[in-house]
Amino acid sequence: MLQKYLPFAPASIDSILGDLRTVKSAYELECMRHAGKIHAKVLETVAPALLRPGLSEARLCSEICTSMLDHGAMGISRFNQPAAEDVLGLASYSENGLMPTALDSPSGTVGTCIAMKSIGSTERLLRGGDTVLLDIPCGWRGYHTDKSITFYFGDLDENPKADLIRAAHEQCIALEKMTAELLRPGAVPAEIYEKVLAAVDPVFRDGFMNSCKFLGHSIGLTMDEAPVLAKGFNDPVVPGMTFAVEPKIALEGIGLIGTENTYEVTESSAAKSLTGDCETGLEINY
Repeated sequence: MLQKYLPFAPASIDSILGDLRTVKSAYELECMRHAGKIHAKVLETVAPALLRPGLSEARLCSEICTSMLDHGAMGISRFNQPAAEDVLGLASYSENGLMPTALDSPSGTVGTCIAMKSIGSTERLLRGGDTVLLDIPCGWRGYHTDKSITFYFGDLDENPKADLIRAAHEQCIALEKMTAELLRPGAVPAEIYEKVLAAVDPVFRDGFMNSCKFLGHSIGLTMDEAPVLAKGFNDPVVPGMTFAVEPKIALEGIGLIGTENTYEVTESSAAKSLTGDCETGLEINY
């Protein structure tokens, strides 16, 4: 249509705009820092208090997102991927965290129905012994942060696989911290990915990232921006880039265990988390 009405041949500038968006301005970073404060408050402090027997996945996700709105968040989050939705995020209990989605993400869900693989099930209710995966974004004035947290609902010591669950959670914490340390100016995303992948405990290697071939993604005006912490991304990292780092481990018969926070690449030190602590989560006694 453009070529029909314009006296020149239009050319796509998508790649140019994408490159411009890789490094955030001071204003953009301030928006993301504000989103990150809301994120940390709601997922680390509010969410654990919402957990109660009989609560559906979808209801939990909606209550968390309502709390984010109450704290000033913008409500929904946008994606570039055509298979994604402008969604709230997802809450998944135990086995549902391993289910595939249309989105290229390690986090799984059965969704509200087969046509909407997001938010969570209205039928799967929380019970003692469940792992609870929350992968719920937050945004402020158009800019996003991403964060995941895992809880265990009940007394983990009563679970015969408690040691395995704790070890998986500790592994994700260690890998997230390692990635943040490597995210410095001049570092190459593909090399960071390979280094972290090599550090994964062989016990968890088959389930690492639930078959996804990346470790984290850039984030800003949309949830899924470039560059990605994966093979093929060889341009060096520079200050002002922002990455969501999300190591996750699929445990068959248990669920998806993982962490995620959004990081800002600084001038000289390790990347700085905008969304709180990766060591929070896991055990909730009720």
